[in-house]
Amino acid sequence: MNNQKHKANRMGISILKATLRVFYLIPIDVLYFLSPLLKFVLQHVPSYRKKVIYENLRNSLIYEDDSALRRIQSSYYQHLSEIIIENLKLFSGSKKSSLGFDIVNPEILNKAYDDNQDVIVVSGHLGNWELGFSKAAQHFKHTVCGIYKKQSNQDFDHYLRKLRSKRGLELIKEERFIRTILSEKSTPKIFILIPDQNPRKNKSIRYFNFLNQRTAFSNSLEKIAIKYDLPVLYADIIKLKRGKYQAQLNWIHKGISGEFNITKQYASLLERNILSNPAIWLWSHRRWKH
Repeated sequence: MNNQKHKANRMGISILKATLRVFYLIPIDVLYFLSPLLKFVLQHVPSYRKKVIYENLRNSLIYEDDSALRRIQSSYYQHLSEIIIENLKLFSGSKKSSLGFDIVNPEILNKAYDDNQDVIVVSGHLGNWELGFSKAAQHFKHTVCGIYKKQSNQDFDHYLRKLRSKRGLELIKEERFIRTILSEKSTPKIFILIPDQNPRKNKSIRYFNFLNQRTAFSNSLEKIAIKYDLPVLYADIIKLKRGKYQAQLNWIHKGISGEFNITKQYASLLERNILSNPAIWLWSHRRWKH
């Protein structure tokens, strides 16, 4: 069984590699012509998580009527189709792509860099987060590190890590996060995390009213920031147009003593970010399990 699964994985990776080679050759503006077809496939054949998406929207945007929710759902599928195309182009290794992700105020971290201080930046699955990770190293003096959760499929996990590393991003497994903070002090680092998915059920969970629902958030990040005296910022993401995104950094915690509400502030800033343009958040995730 394991041998058959490995062969299937290798075949899947081979198909992905072939797709990336094709995407490398075609300009992104031409590839976008595939977007309506991909949207149709996702929405209707075989209806990718349609029920999950609609239920999440209905329970979160309680003041919207059914027609408004359907419009947002349709816009979400359009956005999802676009970022799939963008990420295939991104991972193809093309240097000529017009895809853009700007940080409007990267200088906010200059003092931390001068003080040789590590920093944590959190955000949500908004816009094109893969593109944001990829472009982050171009905007900051710090070494940029992406904290990621290892996928259950080892073959795809290895291949995706290889693709992401080529974009200048240093990847650190979730379980090595604290070890990296303690041991690697040669250059100051920015640790980028996207902790908006459903957390594992453990003692480090806090509940907040988030998008009109009782929602679990992991409190582990707050504990790490306080213990190791790390500043925390939120990256507020907007979509300017297709293939163009922008983020603004906002302080959550400046690494000084006082009252700590890092997790609560994160939830509040994330909610505000989502409500500013609901269609660009990852509604297909099963967020409310607890």
